[in-house]
Amino acid sequence: MIIDISNLSQAKVLAVLYNAAGVYGIARRDYLGLTMTVEEAEEILIKDQEFDNFQTRPLKFAFSGVKLDVTEYDIYHGKGAAKEAINELRITGDVNSELVKTRHSERNNRGSLIM
Repeated sequence: MIIDISNLSQAKVLAVLYNAAGVYGIARRDYLGLTMTVEEAEEILIKDQEFDNFQTRPLKFAFSGVKLDVTEYDIYHGKGAAKEAINELRITGDVNSELVKTRHSERNNRGSLIM
């Protein structure tokens, strides 16, 4: 799935997708429950634009212009997961809203890939 992010900052998009993502595999044993702020995302984006597994969470996307391919993100986190998180960001402006926290918790409790 391709999502238009032209009206959003990449830092906010990175932070909301990270915060909504679950932790999978062996990383679950080291899980610390960390969240990402917009400021932290801005610092990360100075060095990186492509995210595979980032700090124990499978993100699987790369920033390239105003379109974001979230196909692989959704493989790990559920169909429409990225769209839901980005829509929540558009509505609330919050990268760690109650919905984002809930989805993160649900995905951690699931513990396996969603296909």
